Amino acid sequence: MDYKVIINPELGGSEVGTSYNGQKAKDFNLRFSQLLSNKLDDIGVSNILVRNNDVDISNENRVNFIKKLGSSPLVISNGVSNEEGIEIIYPLRSNDALASRLANNLEENGFVISKYYQRRSNTNPIKDYEAIFRDNVNPSIIIRYGALNNEMDTAVDVIANTIKSYLGLLNDYYIVKKGDNLYAIARKYNTTVDAIKKLNNLTSNNLSIGQKLTIKSLPMNANEDNTYYIVKKGDTLFDIARRYNVTVDELKRLNNLTSSNLSIGQRLMIKVVSTSDDDTYYTVKKGDTLYSIAKKYNTTVNDIKKINNLTNNNLSIGQRLVIKAI
Repeated sequence: MDYKVIINPELGGSEVGTSYNGQKAKDFNLRFSQLLSNKLDDIGVSNILVRNNDVDISNENRVNFIKKLGSSPLVISNGVSNEEGIEIIYPLRSNDALASRLANNLEENGFVISKYYQRRSNTNPIKDYEAIFRDNVNPSIIIRYGALNNEMDTAVDVIANTIKSYLGLLNDYYIVKKGDNLYAIARKYNTTVDAIKKLNNLTSNNLSIGQKLTIKSLPMNANEDNTYYIVKKGDTLFDIARRYNVTVDELKRLNNLTSSNLSIGQRLMIKVVSTSDDDTYYTVKKGDTLYSIAKKYNTTVNDIKKINNLTNNNLSIGQRLVIKAI
């Protein structure tokens, strides 16, 4: 069977975890995961649980189980948070498209989101801290729950429907608010302006407050090689392009920009440089040159320029370079 979602209840067996609302964390994780599985079944999203009962299962065995099911599923791990609210973790290799949508939809339904974030290994900062991210290549996310205030069923419903929407299997609906435009809405839902216009029979880009739009998300893998950047005060397209080793023209094309003007809080899609697991990253510091960095990593200036799409030897402090391992 072609499973769309793999559900991974954390802990199990001798790994008990902390107490959660009077029950063991491992038991809560399994119960929540089973409810999520049942809900996904009800709304037509095929899924499978990594564990169906209280057994010891190592991270290695979890990853091996996932690998046997193929390369396309979405892996969702459920666990317990030490935070008051819900925390959502996503891999270093991914953008925040699913994490931010889960956070938004849960908040709109009254849940407290402590944070959504990426977490780096303490020993190797280019690797994920979480083994379930580090050792499997599937699109993945971890949700850890603080107090749900007896609203478990609601949380399950929100998460299941958000997943279905994210997979491109369900239409979303969006009510236009003051200040909205088609570009911002398309970016939020991982789709395009043209797709929204076609789905809603719009002949122009004009919107009215209170207007209800049908939104069909693009399939989740359509954007997996991209990341996102939130514009801050003082940012320019040139600075952002240099930081991510792309060109201004590429940024404008990816984001359908007709000018170089930016606004604080704007989210830009960034096409990242493709790397292998053996590559590393270097953040440029004051006094660095391409020659000194190449010498440090036993590579060449030309190799660094090629992998980072650099057209000259100029560097800026804070710029991130991909270094091809030799």
